[in-house]
Amino acid sequence: MKRHVIRLSFLAIAIVLCVAVKAPAQLAGRQIVCPGDPVPVGWIKVDERIDATACDAGLVWVLETFINKAPGSAMVICADQPTPGGWETLGVASSSNQCGGTDATGSNIKSIRRVV
Repeated sequence: MKRHVIRLSFLAIAIVLCVAVKAPAQLAGRQIVCPGDPVPVGWIKVDERIDATACDAGLVWVLETFINKAPGSAMVICADQPTPGGWETLGVASSSNQCGGTDATGSNIKSIRRVV
């Protein structure tokens, strides 16, 4: 019984450490910029949101880094963004909750996957 408790304790500590190590990278993987500001290399627009306090236009872009993603990783980005090198477009769709709603073609988001 004591041996099982020790094993479970080590397993629980290992899981907590894995989550603690991964969590900060996920939080640091997004940033907010004003529309028209330059998008830093290695970042891509994944959403547009209304925020009257952040930018003059009342709109902000949500950027997410794509250079730290493993091959096979997928992302949903705004359809007006070019697909980065080493990634492939899986498909386009429309969403009323992401990337400012739909445009004239009805497609405002696209799914991409890292291949390299």
